[in-house]
Amino acid sequence: MFAASKSLRLPFDPITLSYVMALRGIGSRPKDGFIYAELGCGMGERIILLAACNPEGVFFGFDTDLDKLNDAAKKAEELSVKNITFSQASAAQLKEAVDTGVIGAKCFDYLVYNEPNNEQQENTGALGEAAKAVLKENGVFVYRYRTYDAANADELLFKSLTRHMLAEQPQKGEELAKEWRALCQLYFTAHPDQAQAFDKALAQGGGIEWLRTISNCDTSTSKTLQVSQMFSGRDLTYLGNAHLASNYMELSAPENCHKSLEAKRLHPLYEALKDLATHTSERIDLWGREPLHRSDNLVTLFDNFTFGITEPAEQIVRTITFQGKSISFVGPLYDGIISLASVMPITIGDLVHHESLAGVDVATLLNTVQLLVACGVLYPMRGSFEGGIDLSNPKLVGSYNQSLRKIKAELQDYAFASVVAGRPVFFSGIGTLVLQNLDKGGMEGIAGFMSDDLTRLADHPFLQPLNLDTPQRLAEESYNQIEIMFQQSMVRWFSLGVINTQKTLN
Repeated sequence: MFAASKSLRLPFDPITLSYVMALRGIGSRPKDGFIYAELGCGMGERIILLAACNPEGVFFGFDTDLDKLNDAAKKAEELSVKNITFSQASAAQLKEAVDTGVIGAKCFDYLVYNEPNNEQQENTGALGEAAKAVLKENGVFVYRYRTYDAANADELLFKSLTRHMLAEQPQKGEELAKEWRALCQLYFTAHPDQAQAFDKALAQGGGIEWLRTISNCDTSTSKTLQVSQMFSGRDLTYLGNAHLASNYMELSAPENCHKSLEAKRLHPLYEALKDLATHTSERIDLWGREPLHRSDNLVTLFDNFTFGITEPAEQIVRTITFQGKSISFVGPLYDGIISLASVMPITIGDLVHHESLAGVDVATLLNTVQLLVACGVLYPMRGSFEGGIDLSNPKLVGSYNQSLRKIKAELQDYAFASVVAGRPVFFSGIGTLVLQNLDKGGMEGIAGFMSDDLTRLADHPFLQPLNLDTPQRLAEESYNQIEIMFQQSMVRWFSLGVINTQKTLN
């Protein structure tokens, strides 16, 4: 239940979705609760965890498989997650329920559908109709899908768009071929044989003929174009991608194709062309329900978020590379923001008024925070930690996290619910053991419980080299692992609302 699967790491949480909307000038974050629904929720692991992370929200999980829904409801009950309901419905049935008055029209703030690997395969048109029926104004539909449901998705997209461009601009000749070479840099990097043949043809003045030859076959239209044609102009507006870096051309596409992409911003195939340029085979689209609450006041748009760091401060990479471009986060401005966010989540106002950033204007702080978020250093969050820190007897916070007491943790990543982050936070196997044993024994008893777990897991490849074959070595390594995790993470555990004191809980 708690293993940190790929599915749990998807950016479907309300805070990330609201942040993407803010990037597009949409003031979207509900302040007094919200309603969130997922179609095809299956066993409900992700939506149960999101409900535990956002207690002010009301969550609904829909699926056509009644057995899965019953299992999901039992899990939610076992974990004492009260703000979630599971119901049997497809997209068409959800729309019908609105039409017949079974549920109210335009009542949801968020509707999510995760198509890949989902047994409940929904028709794109039915999804669009359901989204229009159930979403409030300013609500958002989140749609994860593959550009082509095939192993050679990138090749199908390349051939399809090549044919489109050749038909649209027949007069450009070799100029188009050279432009296409720059736009498709990542595609050709993944297909070196084709790159070599195309470059040879370009050198001989036959680039356009090579493109005609290789694309002269029938291929289906990309899902990106299908979705765009189905949704655009029907009370839904495309707002961006839930993967934050994908919303910035500088972070998602090679520099030499920026000019070509910029020139095609208003082209009907722009999103598909961007898929090709960024070598994207899977998307998580956000479609906003009109009328949208637009604003050009950046302070208003971003002031409702807090920003924090979910990794130990010493593990934060200060130089990040995107598409061959390196971004350095070294200097007083970055140091000030990162050091503050490492202690507890902060607001833009906290940064403006902190003495370490005196003299830095609001616009610079906003731009710097946005860059740090886009690069995955900072994360937008729903709240900040409240209360003091007393290290004498910390306990896991929330019924979802407390249920860890019932399992024997292995050396894998685990997902914890954080009401501060508004999304799952992930801990290594060793970190999970330390948290679990801190909860069991407090500061005085943690070492004994930790020794027991290391004995149980001594044959694991990670622990075998430590030679934990004597009581002394077990004790030494227990204290060592506890010390490492405390130094890296103790303040972070408190600031993210994963642990608190026994006194506060009672």
